[in-house]
Amino acid sequence: MAASIEDVISALGPLELDEKKITMLENKPEHAEVLLALAKSGGALSGGAADKTAFLLEAATTLKSTAYQHADKLGPYIVSGSLDAKAKVTAAVRYLNALKGADFDKAAFEIASGVGVDVTDDEMRAFVATYLKENESELVAQRYAFPIKEFLGGLKRHERMQWGNPAVAVEALDAGVLALLGPETAEDKAAKKKSGKGKGKGKGKDKKGGKDKKPAAAAAAAEVVPDPEETVFAARELDAAVNSEKLLAEHAAANQGAVVTRFPPEPNGYLHIGHAKSMNLNFKKAFEYLKVSNHHTIFRYDDTNPEAESHEYIDSQVSPCAAIL
Repeated sequence: MAASIEDVISALGPLELDEKKITMLENKPEHAEVLLALAKSGGALSGGAADKTAFLLEAATTLKSTAYQHADKLGPYIVSGSLDAKAKVTAAVRYLNALKGADFDKAAFEIASGVGVDVTDDEMRAFVATYLKENESELVAQRYAFPIKEFLGGLKRHERMQWGNPAVAVEALDAGVLALLGPETAEDKAAKKKSGKGKGKGKGKDKKGGKDKKPAAAAAAAEVVPDPEETVFAARELDAAVNSEKLLAEHAAANQGAVVTRFPPEPNGYLHIGHAKSMNLNFKKAFEYLKVSNHHTIFRYDDTNPEAESHEYIDSQVSPCAAIL
């Protein structure tokens, strides 16, 4: 029998769910079931309520059905605080999802999810300071065109520092760069734009000849030209975003096979490329791709609080929108 929201709330005890999360769980009973299993397996809940609620929900909504059997193993780690950072919870879920029926290995699980690794904020700041010191000459030479984002990407893969607080790293990095280079100038922005916004120091370059030398896999992928019709609606699929069978049945009964799209431009500014993309999708592409005759588009300028909007922006959108219609 599916878990009731009352069962979940009772099991969570001091860990509170807001109305939005409760509604989400009502629409996704399978996630409520997993959340209940996670909470019950962890024992008494206390302390760090906000974080633990978020971590339990993260696990409940990202565990794949093939990993539900391991909820009783994951729950205690979250409830006890052994998984005390989102990165650790994400890594733990990734490990369990990858098992696909294989036996659970406690030691391997703990290593993969950073259990017992405590990276303090001071340690993170020291790590950033060392990085800035090691790259000081290149930073001074390239200034804001220096590919600083590569450091943040590498941080997520670092054996130890990936378990630290990334917000502390960003703050320390920004402060360190500012102290070393001073504020970004117009010349810096021009140089950054010219260099492709500093996307990579030597990225994709052959160390000897200085020519592009892509890895074989990347080169092969670059040769594949996807069918535009197949990629129009391509998106990242998440278990948490999949509608339940009940909701799908209710939807099918309500719309009788019709396809309805909508285009609600937000008149808090002028029309931009995002609006143009949405127009193309909602007014034309969806119907061409789905090949249905029973369809229509709901068009409105605002569906939240029209009285608060400036007519300057509404008027600026009328002409281009009318031209498309």
